[in-house]
Amino acid sequence: MSSQADDPVVQELRDEIDAADRAVLTALNRRIEAVRRLHDHKVANGYDLSDPSREQAIVAALQAENAGPMADEAVPEVVAAVLAVTLHEVRRLRGQGW
Repeated sequence: MSSQADDPVVQELRDEIDAADRAVLTALNRRIEAVRRLHDHKVANGYDLSDPSREQAIVAALQAENAGPMADEAVPEVVAAVLAVTLHEVRRLRGQGW
């Protein structure tokens, strides 16, 4: 009996998943850096830091572009998770003087 570790299809799909995970991590790090720069600009110019209409627009745009298989109804959850991680990381980095 062969094991999953010996199955080339399992390994190929795991490699594909790992590559997708690395791409997500890279994209999140780019997003965090861009949000940090946006935060600096907003503070320097006296702008409000929060923009709920922008967050709604992000969800709507991503739902319009979503080709699946993820359901459109899941997009707001993904956006909320990304926004939460981004905010947490920007705050953490601010505490480090970044």
